[in-house]
Amino acid sequence: MRKILIQLIGEQTLPNIFPILSINPDAVVNIFTDKTRKQHRTIMNWCRQYGEKYDIHPEFIQTAPVKTSLSEIKQGIGRVLQNEMEKLRNEKDTMLILNMTGGTKSMSACAISYCMQISNRLKQEGDQPLPVVYLNPENREIEFITEDGQTESVLVRDPREVKLSVAEIIDAAGTAQMVSARKDWQQVYPCAKAIHKIANGGLYFTLNEVNQDNFASYVSSPISAHLRDNDEKRLKRAKAALQELAAMTQQDETLSRGFALCGFVARDGDFFFSDELQKNAAELEILLTADDLQNQQINEMKKAMSRQLGNAANFFVGGWWEVIVAHAYQLENPQAEVLWSVETATRNDLDHAVETDIIATDGHALCCISCKRGIHPQVTQELEQHCTRTRNAHRIDVAVK
Repeated sequence: MRKILIQLIGEQTLPNIFPILSINPDAVVNIFTDKTRKQHRTIMNWCRQYGEKYDIHPEFIQTAPVKTSLSEIKQGIGRVLQNEMEKLRNEKDTMLILNMTGGTKSMSACAISYCMQISNRLKQEGDQPLPVVYLNPENREIEFITEDGQTESVLVRDPREVKLSVAEIIDAAGTAQMVSARKDWQQVYPCAKAIHKIANGGLYFTLNEVNQDNFASYVSSPISAHLRDNDEKRLKRAKAALQELAAMTQQDETLSRGFALCGFVARDGDFFFSDELQKNAAELEILLTADDLQNQQINEMKKAMSRQLGNAANFFVGGWWEVIVAHAYQLENPQAEVLWSVETATRNDLDHAVETDIIATDGHALCCISCKRGIHPQVTQELEQHCTRTRNAHRIDVAVK
């Protein structure tokens, strides 16, 4: 039996994507306004991008957007439904289905009213009725407003069993995409645990910053040389603790492997940047001597190198805590996908990515976790920035201090 899914489109796209995945319709008719035209296109593009993975290949039937006044909404939805009813005359083995989850209240009221009338007429003529369904955000079930006896004919998959990845949910928003993410945090966890033990003893590592002018000397120096603290005694203790950890890492393959993933090698009783990072810095120094480089190009290359070294060095400062939190989240949510150090960017500006410490998903929604270190006002300011970045991306914001 051929299934045609009619959907009301609102500002969120997942309430329309999950029913497509669960119903697997042959065709989709999105009813949208000028304001939600972008969401309509996002849904189409998402289904084309992930159709092969989820075995969905619906034809999207093109319609004109409906207007926003009540009378124009009635006319627009009535026109769409009338067109689909005319097609049914030549396609008897076809079922129309309405997903009324999205859209405005006016759109829902008009669509349900029309569809119930159409369904009664179809039943009187001995044809398939028109079920009206709703994706319940609380239990994530597709509930039948009408014709609940048609459940088996309508649903191919239980929507609760459909699990989307972090990248797929971000793509569903249509405005951003995931640029990079680290899935290797579990291998890094033993290193984070070791630093956590030092922190529990009252020692926190703080490093001098790397910049465009000092990256060459920075990358070649032992990490202990970059430690800083206003308290000389505490600085001495921090260096001793770091060097003791390095000595332990030299004897432990698990720790060596974890620190290597973060860009470090333990040798001579200290930590050093990896051979690869040192090679990259050395090659950049040679490249910067070229006569044909402009100042802007030079600055951009130095910035990129400084950022790369700074991101690596941050593991000793706060990155280890992010891994500890990722591990704790995974223990509480064993089935969740948990990503560390996730960079996302708007689709029209991929060069300016924003990092989120941890993004996890249960397959239906995103949880963003921001881990901050500092006095309360600093943490509050960081949290406000974090919430601003994630407000429009189907995410739940969690701050961990």
